Amino acid sequence: MDSLNRRARHIFLSPHLDDAVLSCGGLIAKAVSLDCPVEVMTFYTRQVDGAALPRRQRKAATTGERKREDAAALGHLGATPVWLDYTGRFLRPPWLKSRLHIFRTPYETGLGGFPNIPAIRRDLARLLNECPAAYLFAPLGVGSHYDHVELFLSSVTTAVEQDALDRFVFYEDGYSLGTRMRKRHFVARRVCWRWWQAPARRSIAWFVISNLMAAQSRGRAVLEFLPAHYRHLQWTVRLEAIQNFEAQKLDALSKYESQVKALGGATTFT
Repeated sequence: MDSLNRRARHIFLSPHLDDAVLSCGGLIAKAVSLDCPVEVMTFYTRQVDGAALPRRQRKAATTGERKREDAAALGHLGATPVWLDYTGRFLRPPWLKSRLHIFRTPYETGLGGFPNIPAIRRDLARLLNECPAAYLFAPLGVGSHYDHVELFLSSVTTAVEQDALDRFVFYEDGYSLGTRMRKRHFVARRVCWRWWQAPARRSIAWFVISNLMAAQSRGRAVLEFLPAHYRHLQWTVRLEAIQNFEAQKLDALSKYESQVKALGGATTFT
């Protein structure tokens, strides 16, 4: 079953500058090929003054280079970038002692541990009202990255409260390529590969990095933050055929030079 509707507006909600392309760049390219206006709306893009940050946070404060990479990648796919002004968890107090602590969610239940949720929900509700024929693609929060989980919770609660579940599609975050992270998520774990098919077997660097991220994970599972009546939602998992657009996705990913290097990859894909 196809997730796309020909010529309809498709809006991909991306936590950071590269997440949507990494997760579903092939789907974005496919939507463009169907004459769909496609936008990638990235939430955590605020430029923060590095001088006001602790030393370990300063390197992550500059978004100018990453925005240029994002514009180039989305231009290659034929999509339009939209950058919002939210501050990611790593760049706001209370300060995290390590970049890896971004994979730690609150221990308390409920949505109170995610202060951006009310504002994100207002933005999403406004988007649904202003674009009544648009479809929104949101991350599932696989991997327990704090910002990804915050955007997932904002999206699913907005979809329910606005009676707009038929206008939302949820995609797997790039972290779902890590077996341990995948198995911890209540939706992603429904479809797992055999150990000899795991992506980490094709990249020693990704094996080490993904397991390090998973080892740092703490706090509640994604499902535990939702109110009890949300936990009865029926989730349908389906695979999208994007074979013809895989090369275009990889070409777009190569534009994110800073992030590709940080994740242990090369900027030239073969």
